[in-house]
Parts: sequence; structure tokens; C-alpha cells
Amino acid sequence: MADRRLPSGVVTFVLTDIVGSTRLWETAPAAMERALARHAEILTRSISEHGGVLLKGRGEGDSTFSVFALATDALAAAYEAQVALVAATWPTDAPLTVRFAVHTGESLERDGDFLGPAVNRAARLRAVAQGGEVLVSESTARLVADRMPSSVRLVERGPLRLRDLDRPEVSYALAGPGLPAAAGRSVPSDRGVTGRKARCSSWSAST
Repeated sequence: MADRRLPSGVVTFVLTDIVGSTRLWETAPAAMERALARHAEILTRSISEHGGVLLKGRGEGDSTFSVFALATDALAAAYEAQVALVAATWPTDAPLTVRFAVHTGESLERDGDFLGPAVNRAARLRAVAQGGEVLVSESTARLVADRMPSSVRLVERGPLRLRDLDRPEVSYALAGPGLPAAAGRSVPSDRGVTGRKARCSSWSAST
């Protein structure tokens, strides 16, 4: 997807990371290689289908970094990818668990890459996400809350302290069919801020 046009201005970042990948590489390198091929296939498909650009198929370690013009598309991609990852059959000695963070902010793009405070906040949010979770920042939640399918909801996790950042992040876990149960308080959809129309109004939970 290197030839795709990068979004600019206010964009939404989706960052992922495989939990415990270093240990899995140590104990089962052959199985990890097979598992990563399936992991990449799932993520690439979901990101592409929702209009995102996968900037780093292998960021630091076994992470990924994607960018979207619309927050609704980003969250739909994250949801569908996580559902597929949770449902996937992994090698018994390399059972992958992936954590996601979704954050919207002003972009600073240079030579086809993004940097700056919004990216830093997204990375810190990913660091506190649990395996199997899609953790959503407040800025993203406000944009998407009124545009999610009725079966999907945001569950407030409360303000989280993020390493090296002064401002805590009020965060939300994405909950819906195919995802692990999220603990916390569900947020009514009328708290959101309606944005531009998303490509897909009904998110599929198929794998």
C-alpha cells in the first residue's frame, strides 16, 4: 500500500503490538514465523478494506502502525481485525494475543512517516492496552460514538496515566461480538460528536 495517498491534517492512528512476542520468538521461532504470516494477512486485509494505510508492517518488534482519514474507518478496521485475531487458530506453541490502540490527533507527516505528540500518545495508549483489547482515546471516542453499529459499544476505562505524558487519557475499551468482555461503564452513544460519513455503517464480525 505504499502508493496510497496519505491522509493529512487531523488523522486517526491505529497501533498494534503482539503481547509477549519476544518470549515466543525465543521458545518457538518456527511457529512464530507461521503465526506472523497469518497475523499480517488479517491486519492488512482489515486496514485496506477500510481505507487505511499500513505504514509499518513491522514497526518496532512485531508491531504495526496505520493511519486513516476517518476515525470511524479506523475503529471499524481495528474491530474487525481484532475479532479475526481472537478467533484465529494459532500454533499451539505460538498463540498470538494482540493489543490495539486507536487515537485521533493532528498529524505531523515527514517523508511518508508520522511523528509528534499524537503519535506519542497513541504509542503510550497501546502500551497500557491488554491483550485482545482495542483501547480507544477520548478524541476518537467522541468522533465515533454516534456512528457505531448497535451491537458495538465503548466501555469507559477512566483516566489512565501514560508514561512521560503530563495529561492523563480518558480511555475506552471497544466491546462487541467476538471481543473479550470489557470491564467498566458503557457510554451512551449520544455523547459522541458526529463526523463525516464512514465507508461502512455496519461492521462485520466475520473472520
